[in-house]
Amino acid sequence: MERDVSKRMQKSIIAYSALGICAIGLIVSFISISSYYQDRKKLEERNLVQTVDTRGIAVDEYLSRLKDIAKLITSQSEAREQLEAYSNGEVKREALTRFSGITLNNAMQTSELVDGIVRIDADGESIVRVGLPIPEKEWPSYAGRFSGMIVHGPVSLYGEPYIIVSAPIFGVDAERIGTDLVLFRMSALQKLVKDYAGLGETGEIILGRYTTRGVEVFFPMREVESTPIGEVPKDSPIGFALKAASGDAFGMIGPDTFPNSPFVIAYNFVKDTDWGILAKVDKDELFAPINRKILEIGSVIIGLTLLGTCGMVLLLRPLTGRIIIHTDELETEIEEKTVDLQNEIEERKRTEAALVRLASLPEQSPDPVIETGLDGKVNYLNPAAQLQFANLDEIGLEHPTLEGLQPIIASFQSDKEESFTREIDLGSLVYVQKICHVSDSNLIRIYMTDISDRKWAEAELQGAKEAAEYANRAKSEFLTNMSHELRTPLNAIIGFSEILRDAILGPVNDSQEELIRDIHTSGHHLLDMINGILDLAKIEAGKMDLQLEMFSVETAMAEVNAIVNAIANKKQIEPALEFDQDVSIEADKVKFKQILYNLLSNAIKFTGERGQVITRFSVSENELVTQVTDTGVGMTPEEQEKLFQPFMQLDASKSREYSGSGLGLALTRRLVEIHGGKIWVESEKGQGSTFQFTLPLSQLAKTPQPAAVEFSASIHGDDTILAED
Repeated sequence: MERDVSKRMQKSIIAYSALGICAIGLIVSFISISSYYQDRKKLEERNLVQTVDTRGIAVDEYLSRLKDIAKLITSQSEAREQLEAYSNGEVKREALTRFSGITLNNAMQTSELVDGIVRIDADGESIVRVGLPIPEKEWPSYAGRFSGMIVHGPVSLYGEPYIIVSAPIFGVDAERIGTDLVLFRMSALQKLVKDYAGLGETGEIILGRYTTRGVEVFFPMREVESTPIGEVPKDSPIGFALKAASGDAFGMIGPDTFPNSPFVIAYNFVKDTDWGILAKVDKDELFAPINRKILEIGSVIIGLTLLGTCGMVLLLRPLTGRIIIHTDELETEIEEKTVDLQNEIEERKRTEAALVRLASLPEQSPDPVIETGLDGKVNYLNPAAQLQFANLDEIGLEHPTLEGLQPIIASFQSDKEESFTREIDLGSLVYVQKICHVSDSNLIRIYMTDISDRKWAEAELQGAKEAAEYANRAKSEFLTNMSHELRTPLNAIIGFSEILRDAILGPVNDSQEELIRDIHTSGHHLLDMINGILDLAKIEAGKMDLQLEMFSVETAMAEVNAIVNAIANKKQIEPALEFDQDVSIEADKVKFKQILYNLLSNAIKFTGERGQVITRFSVSENELVTQVTDTGVGMTPEEQEKLFQPFMQLDASKSREYSGSGLGLALTRRLVEIHGGKIWVESEKGQGSTFQFTLPLSQLAKTPQPAAVEFSASIHGDDTILAED
């Protein structure tokens, strides 16, 4: 009977082991293959995205080439001068038409892509037409409202698709005096799009756009003679992708994101147009190599798993036999060990109980322990107390250690266990006494802990704190005094330089005028730095007061824009403003405008000519959220870490390109924080920066009116006004 049980146990061990090995092998195989499949799938999708990106860049370059040709045509200086003279009434229209026709004919011959040119004046009237005529219905009605070139099309003319580039013509005073409409053939673009190299048998490149009339595909799709508007459904994967790309989006759709889609599409937008470009491949062809590889790997793994299981079964048969033989011996030994372990546990419990009883005795304690009766008579001193307090048991309550003990003992109730903690100073040593009444007894036990080192450390820390506060106050007072002393002569320098610059005392020559401008600019720069130092010193000293009032954010922004526009115009930057609705905020209006001015002037300074600077306002959870975004040089993460530190320049070299004292952003951060807000920056090198800050819409407490206020109108351009009360 026992032998049959042993055999069944042996078979069960072998069977369960084999099943476990197979299960583990299959699970590991599934996880590995699944991870490999996903990685390979993502790789193929990235390759498809890279393909559409490459073709999109080629389309951008083609359109840029067309714009360059159009710009070359409009840049003909003699023709532009004739057009400007006509606009000023100095040249007859017939002479202008004759001269422009000759010039545009010559310009059209320089490029094989140009099939026709129409030049119109500032009123939209045709001056001359050369080459293939462009119907007036195809003239971009919006061309006159934009200062840059506009790509219009494609349009179907004479049985072929064409692109019309609208190129503005400007006079000497930068006023628009006319427009050239240049007609280009799309044969080169079609050849570029119809190149299916690297896309397999089903892959293709699609160029088109999403319109209200339907999905417009510019060139016939692969193996299709023509694809007119409306033939591709709007709700198809191609229609969905072109709709997203026409809205300046990019990405990928496939069976996972678009149900029942038979192919995978990567899409991207074409810059400065409403076009979209797609790369489409049948999903079975795209993932066929991956599926074959997965099948091969799966077959190998399953074969190895089965082979390993067979080997494990052969190995377990003799081992399980020997294991079962020794099972009874092991059970007997385990029972004996269990009894021994229980005996040892009981012995340890008894030992622990004895240790607990010994621990309650204070003999071995390194701190003094004193025991008295309710009458205050000392009954017991542990060795530490005997060593530190000689004759304590003889002196009793008169000893400084027990001074004031009697009232504490009298407050204890005899039937309760109570305690009282106090601190005593014995000259060079300080102790904490815990006075405990043992319930239902006449014993008072006093536990003493030496805290002299802690008290000394606290005193040292307090002294260091007071020294630091004194040094900070001294620094603030020094900066304030020096700033006041320096601003008086600086105001005189600026004022006298303005008198000389404006020639009030008489004319100056060119060299003197240049030196006077340098003196005036340097004086203002130094005065702004001093004002920044003074403001920082006030904030650090806690003397910066807020004059709270309710005001319109739009109005404050308009006042700041009126100041920064002079700076922006020099770099041909037009600051933009975006917000859903006007918002009223309770804050210090002058400091709020100073925050906006510092951020906008900083954005303009680090943005190149014709760049973009956008200010956005929004409200989120009773907070005003402000963003100032530029397309400037950007910053690395290391530069962002030191951005808001005073006197910190990102480029500290002597030949640095951008001037400044390094105080503007540091002061801006302090002004935001004293309003209860926060400020941060998001930036990438070469990709521009976005400064964001939040301010509460309402302050919880009004800031009291200060007795003395100093105003620094350093944001008002060249003129500086200082007033002290």
